[in-house]
Amino acid sequence: MAASNITAKKDDEQPDDEDNMEWLYKTKEIAELCNQHRWDCETCADCGYDHPYYHAFHTKTVYYGDDGSMRLQYPVWILDGKYDSSDSTSSCSTTTEALLDDFYELNNERRDFHAHPSPVEDIIDPDLLIYRPQIADAEREEEMSLRDQYQWIPSDFRVNRNEVHIETPICHLPMNEKYENTYRNIEIIFEKLVPMFRKIMSFNENGDTRLQVVVKVQSYNIKPGMKYSGRWHTEGRTENIQAVGVYYLYIDDELEGGALKFRPAVSPKPYYVKEANRYLMPETDTAVVFSNDIPHRFCSIRNTTSNLLRRTFLNFFIVDRQSPIPTNELCVNNLPLVSYDQCLNLLKSITLNEAQHLPDLVIERILLYLTKYIWQTETDAKDFRQRVRQEMVKQRAGWSGIDYGNFGDVKFINKPKSGVKWMTVLVTIIQNI
Repeated sequence: MAASNITAKKDDEQPDDEDNMEWLYKTKEIAELCNQHRWDCETCADCGYDHPYYHAFHTKTVYYGDDGSMRLQYPVWILDGKYDSSDSTSSCSTTTEALLDDFYELNNERRDFHAHPSPVEDIIDPDLLIYRPQIADAEREEEMSLRDQYQWIPSDFRVNRNEVHIETPICHLPMNEKYENTYRNIEIIFEKLVPMFRKIMSFNENGDTRLQVVVKVQSYNIKPGMKYSGRWHTEGRTENIQAVGVYYLYIDDELEGGALKFRPAVSPKPYYVKEANRYLMPETDTAVVFSNDIPHRFCSIRNTTSNLLRRTFLNFFIVDRQSPIPTNELCVNNLPLVSYDQCLNLLKSITLNEAQHLPDLVIERILLYLTKYIWQTETDAKDFRQRVRQEMVKQRAGWSGIDYGNFGDVKFINKPKSGVKWMTVLVTIIQNI
């Protein structure tokens, strides 16, 4: 079966089919088609399958009236840990387990959860700014959206062949002895994605290359009887993200659905092409790399058990090397990582002979300098992020109605008496995740 034949029976923007058996059938159908494509790709000359990753979908040419044609391209690459026969597979499993332990510990400490009933838990979120946004053009402040007023803070990843070293801190992950192994394990994961990133970005295979990478870690804590689905989006807004890498650290086997869905950046009218969308069914240890030119979303994830189930993943957003984020000031090393109140308490706690060492005037001058960069409290940073999310809900990207950011919908499922069709109570929320 060719990749161009991978279709679902219905392109439902927000799944509304409440018949349980049909919903399960569609989910299994997508999974079977994705698995079928993998084995087709193994013998595909275009993919040159001599490595553990493969090109997920072939280019499709669509013809229409007046000798017109269009090539539908899907720059998506996948590495399936289950089929990776390299010697590093077992060590990668250990790496994944260690990262999960570290991230879940951070998650329990920070408890940066989206508002009920959203299942989204932010572990490392680049939108939770460690600095107060600076308006470069004050005259345009009123017409600028909140999201246009800042950029994510990238980390510098040095790539030497396939070896990776993270040279500057990841936002919200201190580069200290406690997290030394965490950084090394993130490097190991990124190393496995490097060959796929090279398929999308051009950089030196033999020499040193420095990439600006924004790291994001999330976990979906899917409650019993919940369905959660994403909306079409691309990553970033002011950051010029060129490529995206997603590594699925853990997906509970009992979760149903959750296929990744892609569509071309440009495509003809629906009557010229029966199905332009493509699907991937990720599992634990699956890595997916794709160009940020193509919109994507995840299909409905469903928990029909009586237990909490998780889907946890590590994102890498790669900045276009031709349009880098300025880092002369916008760097974790150059920014205070505490709020105004925390900084004040820290400066006052410096003592000499059991007395405050720094005079109040000195502390006042230090804080006066830092005021334009730091939040008054940590709550202020979260309040600003929430305002950004609410504003983005109402905005469109200006092409094909694609949302900037990643948005999702929640449904709760109530199972009535036997023999009656499943009914849903829609509790739709639109939360930026």
